[in-house]
Amino acid sequence: MFLTNSKGQIFSLDLIIGFALTLLAVGLLFKHAEIMNYIQKDDTLQAELYRVGLAASNNLVGNPAYDCNLADASGLQGIDYLPNCIRPGLTLSKEMLGIPEGFNCRVTLDYDRSAGAFDFREGGAAGCGDSPPAGNVQNIFSIDRKVALLLKPPQSSISKQELEDCMNQAPGCLLAEGSVNLKVWKQ
Repeated sequence: MFLTNSKGQIFSLDLIIGFALTLLAVGLLFKHAEIMNYIQKDDTLQAELYRVGLAASNNLVGNPAYDCNLADASGLQGIDYLPNCIRPGLTLSKEMLGIPEGFNCRVTLDYDRSAGAFDFREGGAAGCGDSPPAGNVQNIFSIDRKVALLLKPPQSSISKQELEDCMNQAPGCLLAEGSVNLKVWKQ
């Protein structure tokens, strides 16, 4: 039995249209909630990646285990470490860089090879020699840091006088300018 009003409209047709519009509104509401949830998860992942990557980058250029040892005038007694100066023979490890489980990393070194050889090891499975994921992956933290490379045998120091000579661009400088690229991504 259909009820009609004074204009001859069918009441059940109005009810069906109203119900359809209500379903459409609820569907749009759920779609909006799903999009906001995805954005929040993506922002959380990006923030975590940024935090881990920046901390690892700071550990790479500011960790005494990797930094050049600044020695006194005799060159024998270490007096300090030079941040942003990487000594040869180091083996990078995720633990020393502060990269937690569940993250991969890759460190590449770029410098003028004509300045001299520089011994640099990525550390194998425990280090930062992982291959970045294939394809167009957007969730990779990448940073380039300018560094000085000590072109002396491993475990060597640079004396204050040698450092000053390099700063004054004297010939025979034992430091080479280079760039370290660190990439971090979640497995």
